[in-house]
Amino acid sequence: MNIGAIRLSSPISDSDFQQAYARADLSRQRKIDAYLHREDKERSLVGDMLTRLMLFRQFGYVSLKVPFTADRFGKPYLESQSGIHFNISHAGDWIVSAVDSSPIGIDVERIRSIDMAVANHYFSDAEQERLKAVPPENKLSYFFDLWTLKESYIKAIGKGLNEPLRLFTIDLSVNEIKLISTKKKDAAWKFRQYEIDRAYKLSICAANDSFPNQVTEVVWDELLTFYMEER
Repeated sequence: MNIGAIRLSSPISDSDFQQAYARADLSRQRKIDAYLHREDKERSLVGDMLTRLMLFRQFGYVSLKVPFTADRFGKPYLESQSGIHFNISHAGDWIVSAVDSSPIGIDVERIRSIDMAVANHYFSDAEQERLKAVPPENKLSYFFDLWTLKESYIKAIGKGLNEPLRLFTIDLSVNEIKLISTKKKDAAWKFRQYEIDRAYKLSICAANDSFPNQVTEVVWDELLTFYMEER
């Protein structure tokens, strides 16, 4: 398993953007072109770039022209590569990507003020009760712990929001993160959280527990150099 993160705290220069855009596959270029805002175009391009770097480091996979395909639930994958799995997420300044030989999901969120009534729609009864018991000063942090862990799970199984979030529970009451569900196979999923920034939450859900000790932070110049190299 390999997990990468890049922080884009300032816009990418036009020169760098155009260079990287020209190297992207046609499918990615069309997705980038469909966005109206420059920051969304950058996230789409950089998410692709970061994932390909992580795939190279994990599997030696280097083709930049093979597009990432999305299934009917929107989960990206590589055709004819059943042993390669990856997932991407972005929020605020951060873009993250996780790759593994088994299904995997990743979610990053910026901790921000939110109407706690949202929990009534997306959290199970058990999660709501535990959230209510958390001291006020820790409520936001706990909310986003739950949110990112639940998101990482539904991204790992490839169902997106087609899997109702209220139908399963993330249990944080013990030392390990547990998924409580009516589906027996769900007991096999593993979770881990990493701190890349105190203002963010980052959670991973994976089919195995080969989690790295830390997230690999990549800087823009390093990523661009990799992406522009001839292979």
